[in-house]
Amino acid sequence: MKKLNTLCMKISCLTLLALSFHTVISLADNSVQTNNESVGTFVDGSVITAKAKGKIAADKNLKNTEISITTHGDLVILTGNVHTLVQKQIAGTLVKRVEGVNIVDNQLVIIK
Repeated sequence: MKKLNTLCMKISCLTLLALSFHTVISLADNSVQTNNESVGTFVDGSVITAKAKGKIAADKNLKNTEISITTHGDLVILTGNVHTLVQKQIAGTLVKRVEGVNIVDNQLVIIK
């Protein structure tokens, strides 16, 4: 009887350990997602944002503008201020040409 109790206790401990391990793995799997984006999507979004910011920073027509870029998958949102309609259009066109961008939501505001 004592051996049976010892065996049951070991099985219970192993079961508890397995359940704990499963819970840790599940939590870790959920923690690698940000705003319902997988790690791959998040990294791709960061790359798209960096490339878009680089194109805007390199364009002489967009100097002295305040443009912010937010990326959600293949959607890029432009916000901030520009001085002319041409600057707004240039910013949108440059970002649309970035690999991985399918949609540009150009919310830039023209200020005088």
